[in-house]
Amino acid sequence: MDNAGSFDDLIPLLPKYFYICMDLPGHGKSDPLPPILPIHSADYLLAIKVVVDYFQRDKYIYMGHSYGGQMGMLFSRLYPHLIEKLILLDTLHFVTKPADAFKSVMITAIEESLELDRKTKTRSPPQYTYEEAVKKVMQARRNPISERAAKNLLKRSLKKVGEDKFELTIDQRLKFVLSPLHDNRYAIEVLKSAPLQCPVLIILGEDSKILRSFLLPVLEHLKRQKCVKIVYMKGDHDVHQVSPERVAPFVCEFLNYNKSKL
Repeated sequence: MDNAGSFDDLIPLLPKYFYICMDLPGHGKSDPLPPILPIHSADYLLAIKVVVDYFQRDKYIYMGHSYGGQMGMLFSRLYPHLIEKLILLDTLHFVTKPADAFKSVMITAIEESLELDRKTKTRSPPQYTYEEAVKKVMQARRNPISERAAKNLLKRSLKKVGEDKFELTIDQRLKFVLSPLHDNRYAIEVLKSAPLQCPVLIILGEDSKILRSFLLPVLEHLKRQKCVKIVYMKGDHDVHQVSPERVAPFVCEFLNYNKSKL
């Protein structure tokens, strides 16, 4: 549910490049996808490809945090000729699910999507003062982010509806995005059949372990790949927002290296 504002404090610390920061549909200032239907990760693959085609560059360096990084992991393997380098910020791969969870995951996604559709048709969006909105965004994750990071996100996801009254513009369907369903075995087999072909930097927060606990076999596979560099640093899931000065030196070094040196 974040947006391009996630990188407001990191990018000024990085080398001079032409940066394209994308709000995926339903995030930030981008329009939502058509209503009613659940959102699937394939929808966002199409959106990324539209942006890539629009700018008509021969190569891109893809940097993504959390779900945006998971999309980058997939996109870079589908279109390896377009991605020169890949930077993943506290993310690895779509979360895997054991085979015996397939039915419950699908039913839950369908029923929760229908319930959400009913609620949005019969209820008005909640309204907040600016201070309340900042507090909500700060505390809307397991490890609260800083006030500054929350305000960066709100620059692109807050709509004024009255005197000191605001609504969040985030597409509520993002709570139930459907991603490809697979277990760790299948994920690793696909990583072998459609491998990473570019240099990859993965920065992981030492205090952010929930995602890695599901993907430990995938992480071990990635550690064995010569093109992958993994860095652990003090911080949690949003370390690039809360402490960009910690993240920037590793990203700068990675960007400045020639491919032949990695």
